[in-house]
Amino acid sequence: MSEQKTERPKGIAAKLAAASAKIGFVEFDATNARQGWGFASAGGVLSAVNRALSEVGVAVSSEVLRCDQRKAGTTANGAPITGCTVHLRLTLYDADDASQCITTDGVGSGSDSGDKAVMKASTAAYKYALAHCLVLGWGAVDPEGDEHGAPDDRPRDQQRAAQRQSAPSAQRAPQRSGGGGREVDVIPFGRDKGTRFGDAERSSLLWFKGCLENDLADASKERWHGRARAQLDALRAELARRDGGAAPSATSDGEPDPPEWGGDYTEDEIPF
Repeated sequence: MSEQKTERPKGIAAKLAAASAKIGFVEFDATNARQGWGFASAGGVLSAVNRALSEVGVAVSSEVLRCDQRKAGTTANGAPITGCTVHLRLTLYDADDASQCITTDGVGSGSDSGDKAVMKASTAAYKYALAHCLVLGWGAVDPEGDEHGAPDDRPRDQQRAAQRQSAPSAQRAPQRSGGGGREVDVIPFGRDKGTRFGDAERSSLLWFKGCLENDLADASKERWHGRARAQLDALRAELARRDGGAAPSATSDGEPDPPEWGGDYTEDEIPF
């Protein structure tokens, strides 16, 4: 018996729409070692995009339209830092009809005290060009996904009973968000996925705090800022409890300043 093949969408626009639906939301999978905020690594994003484009039948070529380099200061040891900005154009072809194609541009910047500034800028430009074309969303929490990561098909009462059984006896009652009744004091992904704030290491709390602040600095995620603020308030309260101080006031409606970045970072520390 011959295998049944899934028919590909027809036309480049339909294929890109199908690829976008396959990729969905890109969760942060890495952490900036210096400042603690999360980001989607180049490898993680490109792996997801490549898989989806291959399945629907889309090929990609790239062209550097402009590459500007500049002096960007010095390191603590006095070594010169080179900054670079790259304007990149991607052409996405229909693999079934190469006469159909769509172009999309991306701009990226990077800096390095060695010879990697151009590479970092090109990587960032490539990621942003794909993000704009495929309308990708990314951040610390998948708004359409399960907050604990992998889906749990057990009835909700059984899930809650299992959580209570595995929790320490002195643990505080779970904090819940204002909408939907979901818990906000749980790390939803990463190494400590499913761990309550009260049981997590301080380094993990600071890492997730950076992820939330990065999300709140992104106006495109305004729809989910309410939940992110609730999580951040709960996290700050836990940090204050450990430090023996009073819990800070609730997060204001104003957006925090985006995390500063730049300088001599490795390739995968470029935020996406």
